[in-house]
Amino acid sequence: FGLMPMDAHNVGISHRFQLGGVGSLRGFDERGVGPVDGGDPALQIGGSTLLAVQNELRYIWSDKLEFPLFLDVGMLGEGPFQIGAPRASVGLGIRLIVPGLNQPAYAYLAQSLLSDEYDDAQTIHFGFNVEF
Repeated sequence: FGLMPMDAHNVGISHRFQLGGVGSLRGFDERGVGPVDGGDPALQIGGSTLLAVQNELRYIWSDKLEFPLFLDVGMLGEGPFQIGAPRASVGLGIRLIVPGLNQPAYAYLAQSLLSDEYDDAQTIHFGFNVEF
């Protein structure tokens, strides 16, 4: 949950809440969901109110390998206390602790379930986290 007590248009795009990607909705591109610019519908402008839930059912194969089945749901509103249309995605993935580096790597296969015509869907996500 995130709430900015002012209209999103009063701050720069980089300070607004964004929705989409591995951290929120895995069936969509990073920052690929939500309100769009009226002059350029390909430009996601972010918002002031964010609600997002990631839920996983994990099959743990070993202490270094797991397979999550997930459902992600989120809403992004342009103004304070304004709720946008719900978006959702479902999918499965694999997470592995890389031997020798002891760092996690992941791959997700996702499908958007609820979307808007201007959302940027993304089916496959790959990543590698480095923690110090």
